[in-house]
Amino acid sequence: MKKSVRNLLIMLAVLVVVGGAAALLLLFPADGGGEETSSAVSSEARESLVDIAGEDVAMVTVENSQGGFTILPVDDTYTLEGLEDQELDTSTLELCVEGVTNLNALKSLGEQEDLEKYGLTGERAVNVTVFDKSGGETRLTLGDTSSSGTVGQYILKDGQVYIVSELSAAFSETALDRVSCAVYSIANSTITTLDDEGEETETTLPDTLYNLELSGTAFEKPITLEYVEKSRLNGYMLTSPVVAESGTSDCDTMIEALKSLTANSIAAVGVTEEELSQYGLAEPEAQASFELNESGPMTVKVSKKDSEGQRFAMLEGRNVVYSVDNSRVKAWAEVEPMDLRQSTICLANIADVQRLTLTREGDMVYDFTIDLGAEEKTVKKPDGGEIAYENYQEFFAQLTGLAVFSLEEAPCEGVPSLRVEYQYKDGSSNVLEFFPVEGQDRYACTLDGGFNGQVRGSEMSALLTALEDAYGA
Repeated sequence: MKKSVRNLLIMLAVLVVVGGAAALLLLFPADGGGEETSSAVSSEARESLVDIAGEDVAMVTVENSQGGFTILPVDDTYTLEGLEDQELDTSTLELCVEGVTNLNALKSLGEQEDLEKYGLTGERAVNVTVFDKSGGETRLTLGDTSSSGTVGQYILKDGQVYIVSELSAAFSETALDRVSCAVYSIANSTITTLDDEGEETETTLPDTLYNLELSGTAFEKPITLEYVEKSRLNGYMLTSPVVAESGTSDCDTMIEALKSLTANSIAAVGVTEEELSQYGLAEPEAQASFELNESGPMTVKVSKKDSEGQRFAMLEGRNVVYSVDNSRVKAWAEVEPMDLRQSTICLANIADVQRLTLTREGDMVYDFTIDLGAEEKTVKKPDGGEIAYENYQEFFAQLTGLAVFSLEEAPCEGVPSLRVEYQYKDGSSNVLEFFPVEGQDRYACTLDGGFNGQVRGSEMSALLTALEDAYGA
């Protein structure tokens, strides 16, 4: 081989070696000397700190700056000592146990003199002890989130500091934080039907509030509401402090608010009767006793709201004091009777009325009878005379539009100045009576014998004038 050719081959070989080394350096750069490297993490990730099967855990104790708690296994999940009869957030408890029983180190920092630097001493530190059924125990101290290149949390075991995958924040909280904040939730009412082919269809029905009583220091008198299936409105009647038809938008909003309640946090569990006063629940500001859909009887009570709009609340039958935002209970805790009633006394439907009888001062009778057999709508008097339907219709609208402006009680005794009786096609009836309020230009009225409110004297005078005009026409 010629010398020039041999030298050329040697140079090519050197270039191949040098180029390969450069390529390796580009692909695998040198360690920069940080706290940990990827190779260190990958090798130490296999180091197990705790390896206990879930079924072998006897209990897990937690001590933190807020006190701590003890997790106990029960059936296929976990509970908290002392709160076994409460509805708990078991999924978080499961994460806590899984986190400390399958604990692997991402990096070892060895012994460290300044544990405060890692949050492994003082108020930030959380002491966790895992007890297994064989009688052994593993002690751990949980610290701060890692501030180094390895994402995780500092932990101390047997005098050695490690970085592990970050554990649940629940270790730094209290036992009460694990009690469910769902005070209650009422299911929809549904009905299932079958079509001709046997296919089932489930239909959600409107919510039905069968009965309600609102009481407490916020209410001068209890507010009671009842469901009346044959009501011509939405099925609800106020029975206290007045007798009046409901069906307002405020009533609908109240029913929606009563259907469920979720708290912001848990204030206490297992309180005694004597301790209720410190939460303002010995004499609650508002209490709702009701039956909604298929809930059965329920009672929930709330305290006064604080400066931040928070109230304490309790559900009867559950010894838990909740902290709830006022916005979640305002619809029933702050409702006024006037909000739940129709402004009119009796909003009858003209198409449902077969006969309308008005009596003034006990002996002046005005009788309107609708002739159902006539081809055209006709209104007759007892003497056989007829009234133009348009005149009757105009007076009827004025009568049913008579509005209540005050719920202040006044005597409703003796002979009423005006008595109105609606007789309906289905055989039912409503009776209204109006009594003058002494010394004032107003009238107190009743609906079916129950106090309904007060109307202005000027509106009553206008109604009586319209009555004379319609009946004499």
